[in-house]
Order: sequence, then C-alpha cells, then structure tokens
Amino acid sequence: MRECTWIRSEIARQQGLAGVGAAMATTPLMAAAYQAMAQRNIAALEARAANVQCTAAFSNAPAAAPVARQSFDQCFARCQQYTDRTKDQCFDACK
Repeated sequence: MRECTWIRSEIARQQGLAGVGAAMATTPLMAAAYQAMAQRNIAALEARAANVQCTAAFSNAPAAAPVARQSFDQCFARCQQYTDRTKDQCFDACK
C-alpha cells in the first residue's frame, strides 16, 4: 500500500510538472516536449502500479479479492471499464 501511495503521489507530481513546464516553455514545441516527457513518466508509473496490483487505489473500481489473481481477460476488462487507458496500455498492464 505504501508503494501504491507513492506511485499515486508521483503521478500527481508529474502532472503538475507537465503544467509548469508548459507554462514556462518559450515555444509551443518546448511545451509539447515537457508534456510528452511527463506522459511517458506517468505511463511508466501506471505500468508499475499495475505490476504491484494497486489499481484499486487509482479508481473507484472495487478491489479484487486478494486470494485469487485475476485472469488476463478479467484484468483487461476491468482496465477498460475503470480507466481511460487505451487497449494497448491495458494489454501491457495486464500481461
């Protein structure tokens, strides 16, 4: 749970950095670069969160039973239902 909390706070920090970087940018291209870098970092953090199974901390989705691990199909369906990730991102998070 501690790692999930840290990941969630780091995602929020990255989102803030994207906004600050875009505001400080001197050109539209530089603003896009700041935002793209933050999005890559956020995607990596979301993948890490999925690997340590803390998706319940990121959404209103009911937590999975701790006894049984989800199948790929269950994970993929929940990812698409409860997050705004693309199909490719859900696939990578659930494999």
